[in-house]
Amino acid sequence: MSFRMGTILVSFVIFCMISFSSGLPLLENPSEGGKIWALLVAGSNGYWNYRHQADICHAYQILHRYGIPDENIITMMYDDIATDSSNPMPGKIINKPGGKDVYSGVLKDYTGDDVNKDNFLNILQGNSSAMKNIGSGKVIASGPYDHIFVNFVDHGSTGLLCFPNDYLYADELMKTLKKMTNDKKFKKLLLYIEACEAGSMFENLLPTNTKILASTASNADESSYGCYCDEPEFDTCLGDLYSVTWMEHLDALTPKKEQKETILSEYRYVKKHVNESHVTLYGDRNNLGSNRVKSFLGSKKKLTEMTAVTNPNLNVIASRDVVIESINKQIKRESSDIKKASLIQTLSYMKKMRQQVDQTISAIISETSHEININILNQRYPVTLDIMPCYKDLIQQFSENCFNPLKNPYVLRYFYVFINMCSMDSINKNEIKAIFKTKCTDKQRQALNIQ
Repeated sequence: MSFRMGTILVSFVIFCMISFSSGLPLLENPSEGGKIWALLVAGSNGYWNYRHQADICHAYQILHRYGIPDENIITMMYDDIATDSSNPMPGKIINKPGGKDVYSGVLKDYTGDDVNKDNFLNILQGNSSAMKNIGSGKVIASGPYDHIFVNFVDHGSTGLLCFPNDYLYADELMKTLKKMTNDKKFKKLLLYIEACEAGSMFENLLPTNTKILASTASNADESSYGCYCDEPEFDTCLGDLYSVTWMEHLDALTPKKEQKETILSEYRYVKKHVNESHVTLYGDRNNLGSNRVKSFLGSKKKLTEMTAVTNPNLNVIASRDVVIESINKQIKRESSDIKKASLIQTLSYMKKMRQQVDQTISAIISETSHEININILNQRYPVTLDIMPCYKDLIQQFSENCFNPLKNPYVLRYFYVFINMCSMDSINKNEIKAIFKTKCTDKQRQALNIQ
């Protein structure tokens, strides 16, 4: 061996010893000295959405256990579940039946109304000045050699993801990711998105050559699913099927298998075991698919107790039906006549208001010609960047004049209708907005909690 080769080998060994002893996670090319950053987001609030914060707390525990330093993990969650009066385990959150408390130790950087779209985008692109005096002020202060992992869990609809008080639209996310690419804010970026119609955020929008890969719980036009939905004490789902599947898979991996697990092999495992929706990959599969999971989630600093995989396919419910089905189960279990009567009244109200939403949408569509009517209801036009201004405008007008979807999540299932309207040249958009005003009354505008 030449002196030059010997020097290179010794230097590499010393570097690896320093890296492992310091607990820093190694990337695929450790000589570049990159870091791993993670942004974890539960975009909902309210006890019925217990599963979203449970998923994100579980994700935090995985990253923390895998050695990502806390200064590189940013968590956004409303933080109203652990202390909610309905929580049978006050101060704790679990992500599966009989599971460990995943809430303990979670560092919450942004809570309450700080969990919003603008803060999310500013944090993601490292805009520290915009986050001054807000929450912890932490942002993804990444550079050209860094890997970024984004895990977002909440409700969604066609071309958007929900926050408690606003929406993140597909064009806004694409614009931010493009800017980050141009500003060399990362070497590779991986997104895991748990939401209904999550694929519509990326389908035909995310390029395949930008070193960005998105894994979604659902394709562009279907629901995602809650799981562990039959725990009597909780009366809601403890997790989401996609999220629980990828995390419990990692929890159960042996150290040897863990070192070999790639993004693509994990995707295939999750896709195989999530059989209620279509788990889908978008973006740069060629550049990221073969990367090891640890290059985004870190390498374990020490051996930890392995967790047996519970079958999350048991007791699954479509995300948009979690509240209705949970109330149904409560009614069946309730022994008190007074409480049962109250639950029946709540369920009756929700079903009645759902019908009112259905009828309102039908009335709006009926104002178009019969041929267009059929297309609006039965087709799914793709999300494109050029129709997003029209789409946002219709949602805004509908929210102001009819039902507020942020307060009535059931309405989200009809947003594809607005995409269709914006895609049809034969429809006068100003006429549609006028129809909103004539077909809706104060009753619709004042409606609350239509789940």
